[in-house]
Parts: sequence; structure tokens; C-alpha cells
Amino acid sequence: MDGGVYLDEEDCLGAELFASELELLVGSIKLRGRLDQVQLLELLPKLAATIPKADRALLKGLQKKCEPAFTEMIGMGVCTTVRRLIAVCLTRFYMYGDIIGIYSRVHSLQTALNAKEQGSKSSSTWQLLLGAGSGGFGE
Repeated sequence: MDGGVYLDEEDCLGAELFASELELLVGSIKLRGRLDQVQLLELLPKLAATIPKADRALLKGLQKKCEPAFTEMIGMGVCTTVRRLIAVCLTRFYMYGDIIGIYSRVHSLQTALNAKEQGSKSSSTWQLLLGAGSGGFGE
């Protein structure tokens, strides 16, 4: 290697690009019928690394786009490593973006817990809500 400057992808490209790639990846599920977890293992660390560097106003918009995508991925059943990477991204979104989203997530969990006690929710809905809610807390 000559004495050239090496720049990492996360330094050159912003969180916007990685969030758009996440949307594209989740959107492609309808065409492929499955989620490519190898791509997620590449993409999520890059997204997590760029979140603290992003502008707060931009980050709030990205958070609104990414949270439903994370919920959908968890609902489809992803491996433990991908769930942990999703938890890292959600935690950083809450730290650097908008913390209000965590309250709606907790409310969804409380609703699911109350419904489970009453027996009115199906187990798949319960698992989706529980998985989406706990994904933000490092499971």
C-alpha cells in the first residue's frame, strides 16, 4: 500500500445512506420472501457508528423510518447477533435522537401484557410486541 489516506465508509457516508439501505433491505423482503441477515450484519454496525455523528433534526427523521423497520425485522425472527445490533441502534437513536419513542414502545408492552392477562391477544402478536419492545434494551 502506498502512503495514501484511508477513510472508513462510516466517515465518508452519513447515517442517511445507511438508513435508506435498511429501508431498501426490509422492503426487498416482499420480493425475496426472506431477510438477508448477512447484509444486516454488515449494515447495522455502520448505521450504529454514524448515529452519534448525525445532526439531531435529521436523526429524528431517520429514527421514525428505522424503528418500524426494526420492529418488522424482529417480528420476522432474526438471529441473536442481529437483535443485539438492532438494540444498539435503537439505544443510540434514543440517546442522540428522540427519547419520546421509548414511551410508545413501553406503552405497547404494557398493552400486550394487559391483553395477555385477559387472553385477548394471539401469541404471535404478543411475541412481536415483546420482541420489538425488548430489542431496545439489549436482549
